[in-house]
Amino acid sequence: MFTGCIETLGTVISINKYQEQARLSVDSKFSAPLPILGDSIAVNGVCLTITDIDHNKYTFDVSSATLNMSNIGKLAIGDKINLERALKFNQRLNGHLVTGHVDTTVKIEDLKIEDIKKKGSYKRLGFSFSDSEKPYLVSKGSIALDGISLTIGDIDNKICWVTIIPYTILNTNLKYKNIGDYLNLETDLIGKYVQRQLLLRTNATNSKLTIDKILQSGF
Repeated sequence: MFTGCIETLGTVISINKYQEQARLSVDSKFSAPLPILGDSIAVNGVCLTITDIDHNKYTFDVSSATLNMSNIGKLAIGDKINLERALKFNQRLNGHLVTGHVDTTVKIEDLKIEDIKKKGSYKRLGFSFSDSEKPYLVSKGSIALDGISLTIGDIDNKICWVTIIPYTILNTNLKYKNIGDYLNLETDLIGKYVQRQLLLRTNATNSKLTIDKILQSGF
């Protein structure tokens, strides 16, 4: 489990594909205590396990499913990636609960720069989405893009907008992204469970779950 607060940036050293899988190696300088073998790391929002360490070089094995569902397979040597170590449950949750299980990739359709006096440049990023993601995109709700916890602003039938503050631009890979690039999208975990229970309710006439009960529970 992660928070969506990026810890550091890494640089892709190599990505070797074999059959339908891959090995990804990145160079990154984590703060102490350093990650160890077997640790879970969110790599552009994808939960991967460290399988080899050589000084600042961290290697991950990537499955075919991950390559198909994320932008990991599109990475090239020299690309900058977002990295976050797994959440400790005794620390503050500064972002939101991020599982590292990416739903899909979304395409950046528009980028608007908004210069705010004395505060720096903000980016207003718009990405397209499909009908399958639409139920989970809620105005003022949380999503993770390339592992970054962000708040949804406006939504229309085709484009979902988020505003990127100067700090996030400076400390994540979003400063390298352009229109046409693809980002990993993970929608809110709670929303998925709520929708699943509602689907089960429609398929079970004896279900005791009702909209009123869901609202009373705070959803």
